[in-house]
Amino acid sequence: MYKNSNGFTLVELMVVLAILAILAGIAAPNFASMIKDGRLSAANADFMVALQLARSESVARVSPVSICRANANFTDCAAGGNWVQGWIIFTDANGDGAFSAGDVILQAHEALAIASYRGTGDAKTDITFNPSGSTSISSTESVIACDDRGFTSGKGIIITITGRGSSMKAAETGETTCLTD
Repeated sequence: MYKNSNGFTLVELMVVLAILAILAGIAAPNFASMIKDGRLSAANADFMVALQLARSESVARVSPVSICRANANFTDCAAGGNWVQGWIIFTDANGDGAFSAGDVILQAHEALAIASYRGTGDAKTDITFNPSGSTSISSTESVIACDDRGFTSGKGIIITITGRGSSMKAAETGETTCLTD
């Protein structure tokens, strides 16, 4: 007489564990890439929201509003660095793109968890929106987000003189490399 046994044998358990280990080994690199893509997309989305906020506030207040790279305390514009260190959006009474006495910080954004976030031309340090919604930049500029995978995985934003921003792959911005200062 045989008894019915409920459960797994050690061999069956080892086969299932081996299959799970193989699947995890295949999925892990793709998962890491997906996380990095998400960080780059989030950085672009956050910057797009900041641009839209600055533009709408300048129109609503009928006064210039600027966005600039933040200093370490998020109390002023930074003299160096790039957008990855975070930014502040502030009322800019004189429209010079620099935080001055009497200006009010509307929003501060913390540093980003990516390797590089740099702008071209006039978008390297600050962008000022006029009450009409147009910008202080003199031509269409780009902001490029890159990580350790380089330009081919990068994300970008094109900012026009009229104040509109468009998010896209870095290669679609017209740039050819991750931007440097």
